[in-house]
Amino acid sequence: MSKISQVYSNDPANPQQEIVITGLVEKFANINPGGIIRLTAKVGEPVKQNVTITPTEKYPFNIKKVTALNGKYITFQLIPKESKSMGYSLVVENTKKDKGRYGDTVILETDSPVKPKIEIRIYGDIRDPNPQPLDLPDQDVE
Repeated sequence: MSKISQVYSNDPANPQQEIVITGLVEKFANINPGGIIRLTAKVGEPVKQNVTITPTEKYPFNIKKVTALNGKYITFQLIPKESKSMGYSLVVENTKKDKGRYGDTVILETDSPVKPKIEIRIYGDIRDPNPQPLDLPDQDVE
């Protein structure tokens, strides 16, 4: 990974310098299908999604605790795979009964000093089961 940054100084000869910061970024875990869960459904329809969290060989870890930042509109369950090195399945389900959108975060606390927390973002969009068509005013088209 490489990033460019601007550095400002009080040196009149070099008031502004551009520096390049480069470093190796290693994966701590494989999260499939990604670190974001989207729960989209119509009011009354059940919706849940499964995410697999697998430790990399270099950074093994166990998940000690699972919490939600808010937890008002979701339930979740962490299911260990056959062996912990194979990872975990996180199942998140919507509990919102009326239409609307919400956001939350599921926090997985690990036993690793490298990354003590893994955050999975949750976005819910519960829609009206019978949306009304938009009533647009008549417009003259020339």
